[in-house]
Amino acid sequence: VGEANAQLTRTFSGVAKAGDEIELSFRSSGIITAVNAWKGDKVKKGDIVAKLDNVEANLAYEQSVSSLNSAESAMRTSQSEMNRVKSLYEKGSKSLSDYEKARNAYQNALSQFESAKRNKGIQATQLSYGIIKAPKDGIIAGTDGGVGERVSGGHVFAWLNAGKQIKIEIGLPENVINKVKVGMKTD
Repeated sequence: VGEANAQLTRTFSGVAKAGDEIELSFRSSGIITAVNAWKGDKVKKGDIVAKLDNVEANLAYEQSVSSLNSAESAMRTSQSEMNRVKSLYEKGSKSLSDYEKARNAYQNALSQFESAKRNKGIQATQLSYGIIKAPKDGIIAGTDGGVGERVSGGHVFAWLNAGKQIKIEIGLPENVINKVKVGMKTD
């Protein structure tokens, strides 16, 4: 009886993926108006991958700008009125009640102005939700949608393979998985 130097070879199926696969999605709903990168296209960080029809967001932004201008005008007018009444109050021509009324009107107008300023910032952010930009350099691995299609917020539109690492996923049966060790040789 001689010694055999036979090796046991087992084959399992698996999937090789990019080490850094990023799902790209719109943060708002709308109709896709432009797709600048399709499957297989290389993109650089900051490149626009796709855009939505942002008509509603544009209108809301324009309305917020108009409200801000209006609130700023009201604030300046009430500030001027408050300064005028204060001057007259200090000379004895206006009562303390008149001065406090003018000061309260100015404080209200100032609050409205600050609120309008915050709203404009929020609406500007909403505009950006209709644009997908590449967060890193990479290659578009796939897309789900095209120009003219309606998508909802959060729907994954594209997958970006970024980074140089490769992730391999293999399905192993239970009777084999406990025998696998880190650093084992594979073919």
